[in-house]
Amino acid sequence: MGKRSPGEQFNEHMRIRCCYKFQSELTTHGKTICGVGIHARRRTTAPRYLNGSRGEALHEGIRPLPAALFYLVYMGGVVWFAGWPALRDGTPATAFVNGAILGFVAYGTYELTSWTVMRDWHPSMVALDMAWGATLTAMATWGGVVTVRAIG
Repeated sequence: MGKRSPGEQFNEHMRIRCCYKFQSELTTHGKTICGVGIHARRRTTAPRYLNGSRGEALHEGIRPLPAALFYLVYMGGVVWFAGWPALRDGTPATAFVNGAILGFVAYGTYELTSWTVMRDWHPSMVALDMAWGATLTAMATWGGVVTVRAIG
């Protein structure tokens, strides 16, 4: 592989930035709408699967700083470990598979740790959240790579 020109380096940099932006927006909004909104509700209005599992442990709202930090760290990991390899290799399927694995591991870390130390943590929530993390991360990563390839 030869040395790339400054123009090629710039184009590659812009592709990565577009991928990051697309994945960040899709994942952030998807999680916010479907996940954080549910978790931020009071126990009396929480869906049935939260009652008795997380209801007593829920904060009375969301904390924006840790949420923002999570999204920045998570999306950086998604781009580095799933999006970038797929763009480099030219294979969107790699983005989907690596995104699914990363989402499964990341959400699994949280869920399995919580199940270990929290009272009334239900195994069905562990399975549901791990599947959610794998699915959403795979779709967002794949979508980002497909979009970047279409643009570039």
